[in-house]
Amino acid sequence: MEPFILREGPVAVRPLRPQDAPLLLTWMRNPQVLAFYGGRDMAYTPEKIQEDFYAPEEGARRCLVEFEGAPVGYIQIYQLDAQLCHIIASGMFNGIFEIVVHDMPKEQAMRYVDQLRDFYTAGWLKLIGQ
Repeated sequence: MEPFILREGPVAVRPLRPQDAPLLLTWMRNPQVLAFYGGRDMAYTPEKIQEDFYAPEEGARRCLVEFEGAPVGYIQIYQLDAQLCHIIASGMFNGIFEIVVHDMPKEQAMRYVDQLRDFYTAGWLKLIGQ
């Protein structure tokens, strides 16, 4: 994938570079980081960094987040297929239309709409890697 940089004020997102591997290793040996990423007992080595962060993965962009030029985090960005997005969105709207078709009381309908929103939001977040 082509290189890119996203910048908004002091925050920038840029592609992960080979020279970032030692920094990732430092982060991934920190127990506070591991508590949220892989588990405290995960033993990261330079080889594991290469395997987990640099192995090619179709549709994935691995990036470093910088604040005022200093690296502060790592993220992965996934490209979503337009047809999949259409199918998911259609499913959500069909679910809402079912509520109308079944002519349920407003309170119940609103609760179902909230639950559908929660369900689809969680799915979208999973697909975009959050």
